[in-house]
Amino acid sequence: PRFSLSKILCFVVFAVLTLHQLRYALDNHPLPWAPPPPPPPSTLPFLPRPPHPTNTAYSTNNTQSAIPPFRSTNKGQVDRVDEEGEGSTDTSLSLHVDHVSWPLPPYKAGVQPDLLLPIWPLPPGFATGSVQLVRGVTCRVVEGQTVVRLNDQPVAQPLLAAAISRFFRQTFKAVRSHRHAEAPTTAKRSPPVGWSTSVDPAGLPFPTSLSLLDQVEAEDYAATATAAAAAPHKRDDHGTESPTGEIDVEEEECLLRRLELTVTSPDLVGLGPGIDESYHLSVSAEDGMAIVAPTPWGIVRGLESLSQLIEWRDTAPSLGRHEVHNVPLSFHDGPATKHRGLLLDTARHFHPPRIIRRVIDGLAALKYNVLHWHLTDAQSFPLLLDKLPQLASSSAWDVDQVYDLDTVRQLVLYGYVRGIRVIPEFDIPGHADAWTRVFPNTSSRCELRGDHGAGADRARAERIPLNPAEPFSVTLVATVVCEAVSNAFMDPYVHFGADELPLDCWKQDPRLAERMRRTGETPSQVWGDFLAAVRAEVAKCMAKPTPSSSVGRTLTSVFWDELASDSVAGAFVQNGSVAQVWRTWGGNADRPARLAAAGWPVIYSGTTPLYLDSPRTWQALHKFRLSALPGRWTDAQRSRLLGAEACLWSEHINAASLLPSLFPSMSALSEALWSADVPTDDVAEARLSRNVCFLLKRGVWSGPVQPGPC
Repeated sequence: PRFSLSKILCFVVFAVLTLHQLRYALDNHPLPWAPPPPPPPSTLPFLPRPPHPTNTAYSTNNTQSAIPPFRSTNKGQVDRVDEEGEGSTDTSLSLHVDHVSWPLPPYKAGVQPDLLLPIWPLPPGFATGSVQLVRGVTCRVVEGQTVVRLNDQPVAQPLLAAAISRFFRQTFKAVRSHRHAEAPTTAKRSPPVGWSTSVDPAGLPFPTSLSLLDQVEAEDYAATATAAAAAPHKRDDHGTESPTGEIDVEEEECLLRRLELTVTSPDLVGLGPGIDESYHLSVSAEDGMAIVAPTPWGIVRGLESLSQLIEWRDTAPSLGRHEVHNVPLSFHDGPATKHRGLLLDTARHFHPPRIIRRVIDGLAALKYNVLHWHLTDAQSFPLLLDKLPQLASSSAWDVDQVYDLDTVRQLVLYGYVRGIRVIPEFDIPGHADAWTRVFPNTSSRCELRGDHGAGADRARAERIPLNPAEPFSVTLVATVVCEAVSNAFMDPYVHFGADELPLDCWKQDPRLAERMRRTGETPSQVWGDFLAAVRAEVAKCMAKPTPSSSVGRTLTSVFWDELASDSVAGAFVQNGSVAQVWRTWGGNADRPARLAAAGWPVIYSGTTPLYLDSPRTWQALHKFRLSALPGRWTDAQRSRLLGAEACLWSEHINAASLLPSLFPSMSALSEALWSADVPTDDVAEARLSRNVCFLLKRGVWSGPVQPGPC
């Protein structure tokens, strides 16, 4: 027994020593399948990188907070936001952008991360260096106690009331309505009983109803509300968020409890070409937050900037607070370019309304002001009309891939309250196969080379145009445009396409050939006469009184540059039509300057770099300068350069790939158009990466810029 006991004791000692050595080895060299040890509660979820060797100014204690990386919950689940912006919880591996601070990466020598303004696009003064951020104090925004006033009065203006409500929901991740005691706190709840519209129907150019506008407001809720509770959150001792109804406020803190809005124009300025979007934003401990603007649209842009300035802190000592850094601060902001837009093609692939709403959200966050909606093309006609329903029933991709007029009205209003003009395009007389498929008598008869002519596969049948020799062709187009524009669209601009027209086709058509032989017209003159006839018919129907105007509406025609470069262009210049330039290759880089010299107002959409369906780096878009377009520009010509639009043609883009195809490219371009002179460097790359996080927080899915949490 004594021998056995000694053996047992030796075995126990040996086992203890062996286990101790094994634990030491695993602590220093963990096995690849071993889970990482949990971080202590006091550490950051993402530790800052070590200082760059050449950046002596960088300090991990002085990092700029940006909007959210991804956060896992305490039960092995991961919160996420789906493509509709709705909050949900899933046990699968998915990602959610939540309120968590993360440090910006180190910058080049001499650049202080905490002295970079967290606004994209950057206000021009900061872009040129004439205004610089000065290190100041950090102030806490007490959102539950913030008083908002407009021109020293309670906010009663409907448009700004909606903008303020949206600002609080988006910025503080909770629904707080200053007009209602109760508001939905998640995207899956309906608006409360008694919720009323924020848009006055009497101010709209097309007939509508309060019920439709209420539905738009419901979409507004669904787009901006999240699964976060309306009450503020804090973390308990285990790092788990728990709701609390009170916010502890220390007396010595710098607190921001007031938001003063001032509109200097006495009248509501409608959303249209050339609106003033400038504003002045200031934050001080004494006066709180203030935005002054000539128009309500400047207030809308200023609220977007203020939303980016207010940052959530998820680390001690500012745990669970919304803060503004470097107070006091004050700057003036406004766009360098008046017309800043995106062309979205919904004919080559159908994009659901919920995805288009996310596109509008992204455009509004980046301070764009135009969504050019390419509604029809050769492949499909997705617009469901009351007078001509057969166009959609026969030429849409599928029975459920259509936009009825109620849906269009909702999207137009959704853009309107966010400062986004929605401009429709009806591409004629070329790209008309979807029209002629339903009305064969309106088709031209000709043979074209390649696989784009008569009898081609539907996906490639692009080139057969409408036939001007058929009187119903004019009636058909005018009926479509009049019903859509008078019932659903608000903007004075209407795009009639007029691109890639094979004039040789008309020479082959027997009826047109006979007409040209009899009248002596050329194909170009037939083209001009057809478009002039369509415009005259549309003008006649639009002159009828509307609920908001006893004299009807006057429209401005927009055409692609083929028409503007043709011999018939003179008549269209005289009536104020606009040319959109896309053909800038083959020695035609100066085409915008030449058209402006001929009197055309010009929108630039050159294929390089503004066609987003072709691979483009964010740097190429960020370096784009409208002021540097080739050609000889006089001051008069420059005054006719309205702005620029990026184009996303959807031959190879569907609903699943749409948002990552747009963002962050549209982010990079937004700064080129709004700020104009921001250097494209490492600082811009880190700022753009931060903007990706900001868009993800808004429910706008964006591709990444560089390695990082977003």
